[in-house]
Amino acid sequence: LDFEATDEERFPALRLARAYLDSRHYGRAIAAALAAIQLQADSADAWLVLGIASRYLNAYAKAEAALLRALELTPSSAEAMKELAMCRYERGDYELAAAGFRRAREAAPDSLDAAWLDLLAHPRFLADAAQAQSAARRFEQGLEQAIALIEANPHWDRALHAAAWIKPFHLHYYA
Repeated sequence: LDFEATDEERFPALRLARAYLDSRHYGRAIAAALAAIQLQADSADAWLVLGIASRYLNAYAKAEAALLRALELTPSSAEAMKELAMCRYERGDYELAAAGFRRAREAAPDSLDAAWLDLLAHPRFLADAAQAQSAARRFEQGLEQAIALIEANPHWDRALHAAAWIKPFHLHYYA
């Protein structure tokens, strides 16, 4: 559109985007946020809603781009900082996430999220998260290997039954 949108034209789409986000209709929140952005490209709130909804749909690259745009428009937005840090945390970039959580904490020291942000930025918490992610990845790889072996062996049920008998015998006599 080639005209400057008025508040009356911009805010209904933004209010709708927030309502959809609050009611967990993330796809609809994205559509409404995009409509608000089309009317007013410099609406930091619309970019923020777009980023949050995209993060909830695991579209991390889109979420990060939208949240960075929100921060370009309002560099002191603690909410945008926190959401960007959450996005980075959820995609496994714990160092960037920790820096973002600390930055959000510094931007809003009296926020209700302050204690939570301190916990998320704590090195021990981030190390535990990285360790859990690594363990989950190893479990998924083992599961994929087991499925491949089962699919490759049409008599997997007999092999499994035999292994159940052999392993206790082996442990008892050769331990």
